[in-house]
Amino acid sequence: MIPLDLVVKIQNLASKSNREICGAVDNLFNLYPIKNVAKASNEFILDKFEYLRLLNTLKQQNRHVIVIFHSHLDGDITPSKCDLEAVKRLKIPYLIVSKNKYHLELVK
Repeated sequence: MIPLDLVVKIQNLASKSNREICGAVDNLFNLYPIKNVAKASNEFILDKFEYLRLLNTLKQQNRHVIVIFHSHLDGDITPSKCDLEAVKRLKIPYLIVSKNKYHLELVK
């Protein structure tokens, strides 16, 4: 679904941050880092204005988001309860990365 080199790029971004990173990938496999507005460094909340701006831009170009990504600082890539609820609500898969591992939670 997502090229491994793109996952590696996301992991590289994550390894350079002391906070969880987050963003989106479109159907052409373009990477869009989005500001994490969560107060805690080990949580993520996409900046809603950046995300909505991205959705509008992609829609105008007949593209769409295929994956939301974020990192876990502790190396555990197990989706949290919040992650699983968001996947079901948004109907967009989540990609969770750490420095050496990744997990793609498929929409069910």
